[in-house]
Amino acid sequence: MKEISFPTRTPVPAIRCRSSQGVLRANFLGALALLFVASQSLCSAAQSVTLSWSANSEPDIAGYKVYYRAVAATLSEVVDVGNTTTFTVPNLGDGITYLFSVTAYNFGALESRPSNEVSYTTSEALRSVTLVWNANSEPDIAGYKVYYRAVAATLSEVVDVGNTTTFTVPNLGDGITYLFSVTAYNLGALESRPSNEVSYTTSEALRSVTLVWNANSEPDIAGYKVHYGPASGTPTQTIDVGNTTTATIHDLNPDTTYFFTVTAYNSTSLESQPSNEVSSSTSSLSEITLLTVNNGTGGGNYPVGTLVVVIANAPPEGSQFAGWTGDVPILSNPSASATTATIPSLDVTITATYSASD
Repeated sequence: MKEISFPTRTPVPAIRCRSSQGVLRANFLGALALLFVASQSLCSAAQSVTLSWSANSEPDIAGYKVYYRAVAATLSEVVDVGNTTTFTVPNLGDGITYLFSVTAYNFGALESRPSNEVSYTTSEALRSVTLVWNANSEPDIAGYKVYYRAVAATLSEVVDVGNTTTFTVPNLGDGITYLFSVTAYNLGALESRPSNEVSYTTSEALRSVTLVWNANSEPDIAGYKVHYGPASGTPTQTIDVGNTTTATIHDLNPDTTYFFTVTAYNSTSLESQPSNEVSSSTSSLSEITLLTVNNGTGGGNYPVGTLVVVIANAPPEGSQFAGWTGDVPILSNPSASATTATIPSLDVTITATYSASD
């Protein structure tokens, strides 16, 4: 995060989020190799990226600084990480591409040129629900199927989960009510009636912003207050964060610009003038697209970018699968009866077609 001298410099917020591993390398002054190990944990934890680099070989190196920014930003966050060769950058936003570089500095505070920039894109924030049910007592049960749909949808997704009594449904949208049911099928492929339907509403994608500032140098500082609101110059919320130089503001509304200032107060409750104001915009709720699948399964409402399995129905007697028609650019293989579709930003329809058998 960008260091902020209080109260004359501006606190620059870093937007939070949400494990996959990715490794990227960059040359550093011809002497250091910068290694990026991306670490994400989905389901509402803050996304982070761990950086590692080889030590600079000069004898008077005192430490390193990490610079990073979103591609769309013009100013970088700066973190003095001290004399270490690894650092985890926390509180990154969902679905954002960031650029990273590192510099070294010596005991005389002379700073090297930055390493070349390396980029990393965090994942989108998606929701999941885990279902659990009692096993069917019939002796020839071969497995179970989970049916689910958004309340606004007319067609259900169907997943054959095999012979298990629990399943996690992934890639659900923010703030949407879904309906779920389960069926059992036996070795002869006979399927039971569905269980009673249960509903679940996923949480809204509320956002957080993390602020960091330098400590006030006065000897009697007792703590700090963060002031913020959705309009410039008129904060509507104040939080006493105590004697710390960082604070994460939670439960911000999506798709909203907030304005932040920080004040210090001393042991007699005298409060400083506010720092100059900075702003940060929270991200929007996940966009939902309707996929309609005619003569097949896989239709429903999905967040943009979701990878969905679509399967054509068995062909009528005397015919064979001939291919998919409609919005086929979303399909990885329009000629295969079972394929995947990448959900675009507009509603789409695909239809399985059949031809007479040879």
